[in-house]
Amino acid sequence: MRKIVDAQYRLFVYGCSFSSWYNPTPLDWLSSCFTDYYNFGEPGGCNTIVSDKVNRDFQYKKESDLMFIQWTGLLRYTPKSQTNITEYATEYIYPWEVGDIEHPYNTTLQYYNSTRNLFSTLELNRNNYITTHMLSPWLNDTLGEPNGYFYGIEEDSSKAPFKRKYDKHFKAIKDSGLLKNIETLFKSNNNSVEGMMDYYLRSNLDLKKPMFYYLPDSDNFRFDHHPAPTDTLLYAREVLAPKVKSKLGIDLSYLFSNELDLYAETWMYFLKKEKSKIKDKVLWMELGKSVHDTNRKPYVPWYIKDGEIIEYKLPII
Repeated sequence: MRKIVDAQYRLFVYGCSFSSWYNPTPLDWLSSCFTDYYNFGEPGGCNTIVSDKVNRDFQYKKESDLMFIQWTGLLRYTPKSQTNITEYATEYIYPWEVGDIEHPYNTTLQYYNSTRNLFSTLELNRNNYITTHMLSPWLNDTLGEPNGYFYGIEEDSSKAPFKRKYDKHFKAIKDSGLLKNIETLFKSNNNSVEGMMDYYLRSNLDLKKPMFYYLPDSDNFRFDHHPAPTDTLLYAREVLAPKVKSKLGIDLSYLFSNELDLYAETWMYFLKKEKSKIKDKVLWMELGKSVHDTNRKPYVPWYIKDGEIIEYKLPII
């Protein structure tokens, strides 16, 4: 049992699967230095979900609270109830699945305007926040979607017309200067940090590591293409820690401890092994779920109770 900090520091997270996933994200590692952790990330969610949830919560934040706002692919679309912003569909819909990518410029413009307005509101309210992208949308031709909006359908000839439409509209967006405006908005914001995939790609990390993720409500394992736990720990240390330190002055020494290195390496050991051999060993991951206020289950090997972190023994390798 270890006391994290003397003060009451709370971390609130908003984003997609790069913030909330079955395997540890950078925010899961960072949470070890906070007294409370609330992860409202929605795997597969769109940017409207992110902005709606931040707008719902920001007015209730304290001076010792930190919001982490992670934006996702610009063209993701997640249907929701018109009366309750928590009633979003669990998965987003690709543009070709609804047969409409006629207005990607308007979607991108709406994202730019709503994000700019949100940043202004947070500044006026003096909220502590850090913001970034899953992948900076100005870096390639996928508008912030790491694998592109047509990932996995290259062999499906029926999707070719939609791909041609996308290419045409992407050119129009780029030629309009809108992506440059988005880039300027983020690079001029002192609360902005390097995009997650930007960092992973720049660091030449092996993003094709053989990994699984475990579905605890079933007996299934699935292949995972998200950044590995060892990589997400590096992002937390090298990108997030300096910004958090400058904003809150919080003690982040545990984030750099050998203990977390051991957690990450142990996790990697599990995720690289044959699923039949690790089924009985990954159950320890489930015990960390109480640290999250989310309908997803990105497990970490600790939970927080009354400002104290309760750590579990690592399984024998």
